[in-house]
This record gives sequence, C-alpha cells and structure tokens, in this order.
Amino acid sequence: MREVAARTTFRARNGVSRLTRLRERLCDAEWRRYGYLLIAGKLVGLALVLGAIVFVSSVVGGDVRADEAPVLKGNDIVNPINTMWTLVAAFLVFGMQAASRCSRPVSAAPARL
Repeated sequence: MREVAARTTFRARNGVSRLTRLRERLCDAEWRRYGYLLIAGKLVGLALVLGAIVFVSSVVGGDVRADEAPVLKGNDIVNPINTMWTLVAAFLVFGMQAASRCSRPVSAAPARL
C-alpha cells in the first residue's frame, strides 16, 4: 500500500501524470468545452469586478484639487481629542465595573433582606 502511494505521489510531483492527463483532456471535445467555460467564467468575473471598480470610482470619486488649507486654531483640535479620550476612559471604567460584578462569587455579595 505504501509503495503504491509513494509511486503515485512521485508521479504527481514530477508532473508526468498531470501532463499526460492534460494532453488527454485537451483531445476530448467535452473537456475542451469545460475548459473554455471555466476560463470564460473567470473572465466574466474579472470584468464584473473591474466594471464595479470603475463604476464606484466614477460615482463616488470626483475631481480632487488642492485647496487652500483652512487655518486651524488650537482649540479646534484639542477639544475633540479631549472629548474622545474622556469617553473612551468612561467606557473602560464602565466595562471594568460590569466585569467585576459578573466575576464576583455569589457568597461575596452582601446579603440584602
């Protein structure tokens, strides 16, 4: 059993059986038709992807030209940054409190009557 498996893998590795099989299939009209259909399907798929790219870029994209950069003041940048890190910190604290409540054993919770 091992000899047969080793022999078939050897033949598959050096490509002799694959080339022979390809040659036989190219002579058969049904296999040629199958190959043409396979290649045509791949080309249609490629054409659809390229068409979608062109369509989206023409609809979404526009003429982009350099404009004069707006003058930014310090507060235009700093205030949104402060707001974002404060919100992130608040969400992290909320998550830590919820996780500590969920991980606490029932016996450690105070008894409420």
